[in-house]
Amino acid sequence: MRKSINADATADRSDQELMAALARGETEPLGELYMRYGDAVLRLVDSVLFDVPGCHAEDVCQEVFLAVHQAAPRYQESGKLKSWLMGIAVRKARARRHKSWLRRKLLAGHARDVTAHWRPAAGVDETMAHNERIANALSKLTDEQREVLLLQAVDGLSGEDIAAALRISLDAVWSRLKRAHQILRDIEDEGTP
Repeated sequence: MRKSINADATADRSDQELMAALARGETEPLGELYMRYGDAVLRLVDSVLFDVPGCHAEDVCQEVFLAVHQAAPRYQESGKLKSWLMGIAVRKARARRHKSWLRRKLLAGHARDVTAHWRPAAGVDETMAHNERIANALSKLTDEQREVLLLQAVDGLSGEDIAAALRISLDAVWSRLKRAHQILRDIEDEGTP
C-alpha cells in the first residue's frame, strides 16, 4: 500500500527528497515543486515566448512540470534542481517557439494578422510605451543572449547554474551576458538625448 503524505510534510522536504518521492510514484511532491519553482519557470518561459503570437506560457509551464514528473525516475542530482528545471523550461519554450515559427511560415499566405489594426485605448499610452521599449530592447538580443540575461537578472541564477541549465560552458554564459549588456547599453545610449 502506497503511503500518502500531507502538504505540511511535503513543504519540509528538500528538493532531492521530493524528486526521490516522485521517482517512487508519489504525486504530491510535484505540487510542492510547482509551488517552489512555478513562478520562476513561468517567467522564463514567458520571456522566451514574449514575441510569439498565440503562445501561452502557462501551457508550456505545465509541460515542464509534466516532464519533471516523467523524468523523476531518471533524475540524478548533479547540481541545483532549479538549474535542471530551468534547462527543461528553456528547451520546452524553444521547441514551442520553433513550432510557432514553422506554423507562421506555413500559413503566411493564408492568414491575416488581426493585430495589425489594433490600437491601444487612450490613457495607457505611457505604460504601453514603456513596455514597448523593453520588448524592443529584448528583441534586439538573440534568443541565447535573452535567455542568459533573464536567467541571471530575473531568476537570480549564478553563471554556473545558467551553464548547467542551458548545457553550455561557463565561458559561453559570460560571453552572452557581456554581449547582451553591451547591446542594451547601446540602445539606451541611442535613446538618450
